[in-house]
Amino acid sequence: MATETTVEVGGEPIRISSPDKRLFPQQGWTKLNVVNHFVQVAEGALRGVFGRPTMLKRFMESVEVDPIYHKRAEANSPFETVEITFPSQRPGLMNVPRTEVDVIRLIQRGCLDLHPWPVRAEDTDRPDELRFDLDPTPGFDFGHVREAAVGLKEVLAKAGLTGWPKTSGSRGIHVYVRIVPEWDFFQTRRAVLAAARELERRMPGLVTTSWWKEERTGVFIDYNQNARDKTVSSSYGVRPTGFVSTPFHWEEIGDVSIDRFPLDGFAERYAEVGDLTAGIDESAGRIETLLEWVARDQDEYGLGDAPWPPQYPKVAGEPTRVQPSRKRHDVDTSSASPLGSSYTIEQFLGEHERGRAFWDGLVELAKRCGPFEFAAGKTRSAFLLRARFLTVYTLSDRGVSFMLSMAAPHEHPRFRKVFQTGRHEYVHDIRVNRLPDLDDELGELICLAYQWGLVGEK
Repeated sequence: MATETTVEVGGEPIRISSPDKRLFPQQGWTKLNVVNHFVQVAEGALRGVFGRPTMLKRFMESVEVDPIYHKRAEANSPFETVEITFPSQRPGLMNVPRTEVDVIRLIQRGCLDLHPWPVRAEDTDRPDELRFDLDPTPGFDFGHVREAAVGLKEVLAKAGLTGWPKTSGSRGIHVYVRIVPEWDFFQTRRAVLAAARELERRMPGLVTTSWWKEERTGVFIDYNQNARDKTVSSSYGVRPTGFVSTPFHWEEIGDVSIDRFPLDGFAERYAEVGDLTAGIDESAGRIETLLEWVARDQDEYGLGDAPWPPQYPKVAGEPTRVQPSRKRHDVDTSSASPLGSSYTIEQFLGEHERGRAFWDGLVELAKRCGPFEFAAGKTRSAFLLRARFLTVYTLSDRGVSFMLSMAAPHEHPRFRKVFQTGRHEYVHDIRVNRLPDLDDELGELICLAYQWGLVGEK
């Protein structure tokens, strides 16, 4: 097995380590097979990431082993870098590909597909691209996705915008729209949501914008892919499925399918049609019409913002981020709690210091009370009690955090595993034995305490 080889891109030799590594064990495809693919499509692949902060999704062993995600640029990065502010408000440097050589360097580092932000390094706060991610829900298939994509093309045309479609390489279709970079992430996300809702009205029963999975039926348009720090696999990336995320002409959508474009047969496709993203940079439009639809949704249909992912700060006008089946309405704790329903957080915090006594007090309160809630500030927290372990999920401007009290993680292997792997659906940032921030300036605080034996998992 060769330990390294070189490929040439733009007249520059690039070292490729472990070229015979079987990144796709079932198909037998190697790292060099993936590199050669990107050498052929380098022009088109670069168009999708040029000048954009790009996250690295690195498959260090194979597609059968979970990848490692690198948002921040490594020390002495060979790429240009740009400072980014993440949703947590923490700054960091991200890699910015500028050349075809940069594309191959990303593949050398274990990337199979590329994940750029929808902004350019010159202005990281104003996107120049809208991204529509269409995926089928259970009971629907790729044929339904094609139908929804055609409807989306018509909606975009009504708004004076041009959609550029491609297969996702997984289950659905992505439609990209270049725009003039004059609006921030909040506005572009709402613009995508407005277009998706318009399509939902035109195709009832086929298209859905429902954020909660239990309410989704049809082809889901994931508007939250346009939130800050969200990325979508770029054109010509090889997905873990072994299929290439492939741009196509609108005229051929009736014949398009995910499995039509495997890695080992893609060279023929590219040689035949070339780069179908050529011209996208010259097609930038404006989103005033979509923003008018945002206002119309509110005024005529009573539709404001839709839920954000859990790791994002609470946004004004956003509905509750509680799964519909888990909502609790008109909770009356007066009969279950000796404290009575009038017991407030101000009273509780006044009686307990923010140390061990605070946690002991919370546990005692949860033991004595039925479900209850209290509020102050903007942070939302869920307090879940199981045995003598208190697990706390806190959503604030810092993101979603786990916190544990009453016992060290090693005393409860199940929670320890959750903490260490971050596999719980609510995890964004993991912290152990850290008190929640209860400052009033953070806003609304809602605490839900449950009886003994309830776990905080779906």
